[in-house]
Amino acid sequence: MSEEKSTIVVDEEGGLRRLGGDREIYNELMDLFIDNAETQMQQLEAAVANNELDSIEKLAHSIKGAAANLGIMAVQETAQVLEQIGREKRGDDVDETYHQLVHEMERFRQYWHA
Repeated sequence: MSEEKSTIVVDEEGGLRRLGGDREIYNELMDLFIDNAETQMQQLEAAVANNELDSIEKLAHSIKGAAANLGIMAVQETAQVLEQIGREKRGDDVDETYHQLVHEMERFRQYWHA
C-alpha cells in the first residue's frame, strides 16, 4: 500500500464519547496504548519474520480492539486487515500489511505527540 491512507488518524471525539467525555482518562489510555503497542509491535515483528499466522492474528486483534476503543482509526483498520490475513492463513499478504501497520502506528505517534 504505497499511497497514504485517507483515513483520519484519530477520532478523538468518538474516543472521548466512549469514555463519557473524560479527557484525563482518555489521555492516560492513549499513553498506555502507545506503551503497550510498542511491545505488541515488537512481538508482531517477530511473528511476521517467522510467518506465525496464529500469533499475527491474535496480536493484530488485540491492537485493533484497543485502537478502536480509543478512536485510532487508521491503526484499527490496518490491524483489522492484518488480523483477517492471519485468520485466513494468507502468509503471502502479511509483509505489505504489516509494514502499513508500522506506518500507521508512526502516523499516530506523530499526531499524538504533536
